[in-house]
Amino acid sequence: MNIEEIQPLLEKYQGRGPRYTSYPSAASFSDAFSDVSYREYAQASNQHPLPAPLSLYIHIPFCRSLCYYCACNKVVTHSADAGQQYLDYLYKEMTMHAELYAADRCVEQLHLGGGTPTFLRPDQLEELLQTVAQCFHLGLPKQLELAIEIDPRTVSVDDVTRLANMGFNRFSLGIQDTNPEVQRAINREQSMGHIAAIVKALRACQVSSIAMDLLLSMI
Repeated sequence: MNIEEIQPLLEKYQGRGPRYTSYPSAASFSDAFSDVSYREYAQASNQHPLPAPLSLYIHIPFCRSLCYYCACNKVVTHSADAGQQYLDYLYKEMTMHAELYAADRCVEQLHLGGGTPTFLRPDQLEELLQTVAQCFHLGLPKQLELAIEIDPRTVSVDDVTRLANMGFNRFSLGIQDTNPEVQRAINREQSMGHIAAIVKALRACQVSSIAMDLLLSMI
């Protein structure tokens, strides 16, 4: 991309905007949009002549420690029970949502974000996928994008291999910075050797995408 192509983008996005973590963005949220409104919109979306595919985002809010830069919705805890209790409530909510959508609508994308999805044990994540499959019609393996955000500090090589074998094919690793000074400043210290081992294991599993979250201008 040359400067002539970049200039229009700089002009278009020169103003400040909300964090692009949801659509519509938080600036457009309104109390006027009630649960009744959601149900009406969900059911109206079933009326397309061809069944429209679905994309699901599931938020796992728990973290074992606080990263000082983070503005995400999170709960810092070491309680193993917190994750299972959350899943129990999540499954009830998932059932209610699934009832609003036509059974022939196929889920083509499922993204687990956080917080830290890998706060949950691999067996809990496997149970979560099974419950999604019971509630919704999942696409064929080659058509289904299963994405998960990973804190490398919370997983082993065996863990990520198991996640890949479950069907996860897009992995986003929270690296943030490789500089130890910056890592200490943001309260996210981690071994580059361990991160390299995680990436090597994912490549060996031939997953379709490995992304890395990075912070800019921290020095």
